[in-house]
Amino acid sequence: MNILIVESENDQYFVEALAYNANNQVWHIDKFEHSSLDETKLSTKIGSALTTDGVQKIGVLLDMDESNEIERIALINRSLKKAFQANFGENLSTELTKTSEFITINKDEFSPVEMSCFFTNVNEKGELETILKEIANKENAVFADCLLDGWRTCFEAKGKVVVKKGEPGGDITDKELLKFWVDVYKRFDTLRKGERNQETTDWKGIWLGYESKGRKIAERGSQDFNLDSPLLAEMKTFLALFA
Repeated sequence: MNILIVESENDQYFVEALAYNANNQVWHIDKFEHSSLDETKLSTKIGSALTTDGVQKIGVLLDMDESNEIERIALINRSLKKAFQANFGENLSTELTKTSEFITINKDEFSPVEMSCFFTNVNEKGELETILKEIANKENAVFADCLLDGWRTCFEAKGKVVVKKGEPGGDITDKELLKFWVDVYKRFDTLRKGERNQETTDWKGIWLGYESKGRKIAERGSQDFNLDSPLLAEMKTFLALFA
């Protein structure tokens, strides 16, 4: 069994869309676990994965945000060691050193488990929404661009300050504005007025399709976002480890 730990259902649906786009020929994930960047929660999820019957490979896919690869790998290693100590009563000396590369975790009489990690980013920063904005069909992004540009101009005129996530002060973060951009794009720029409802704007439906009035509606994510973008190459390399 292959298990992938991601931050949210949205991340899960996106990964599943990539697999669907590749006709499931490249990788295979049997089970998804969800965890925030909290070290305790991540440790719990890693422990759950390590003790799952038949697990062979574990992947951890987190957002880079404003951090860096060294800090993110250190977070996973701390969480992994806590999980191993809690579940097997021993210290673990093996640790991750780079992304998209497996390490082997030996669990005494249990079968060894392979583990790897990757961090969602664009130019070594950001998150899933950062990628989605970059791979969106820019020619269609009228509502999203106008909203973002208009808000920034209005903020400046009203004395409001936009800061990066984690920076002190400010009134709103770049990350919050980015999430607004993506939400407006998928709702207003990719659908006609009469098509906008809960079913058509839900991320699961966008990436995987949905049921409507007893019939299956095809996904539309691959039309509104370029899943063949070079920006996804490194993520696909990581997912290809789960062949």
